[in-house]
Amino acid sequence: MLRFGLALVLLGFGSVALSQYSDRQFVVLMWAEPMQPVLGFVVGGLGVALVVASFVLGNRDRAQPSAAAPQEQPQQWQPQQQWQQPRPGAPAPQVNQAHQVTQPHPAPQQPRP
Repeated sequence: MLRFGLALVLLGFGSVALSQYSDRQFVVLMWAEPMQPVLGFVVGGLGVALVVASFVLGNRDRAQPSAAAPQEQPQQWQPQQQWQQPRPGAPAPQVNQAHQVTQPHPAPQQPRP
């Protein structure tokens, strides 16, 4: 609704400006050249009303959370990078008392022939 309202504002008030200050017109509203600037103000005003309504309805929806939908705690998503995934046979990471994950020291690798 917001995007449609902004499009109407642009078309309406833009067509008024174009009809008053140049000899050009939007192709979509070219049929309404004889009705300018009144039709441009009407279309622009309708767009402003839609933009205001979308903000009012959006704020009202945020102020009154739905009782039917249970409130869920957002879970922190932590991506697993390839370098963070343990290798097969590697020791598992340890968790200390401060709940911080510590990586054990890797075993020295054998040189490859």
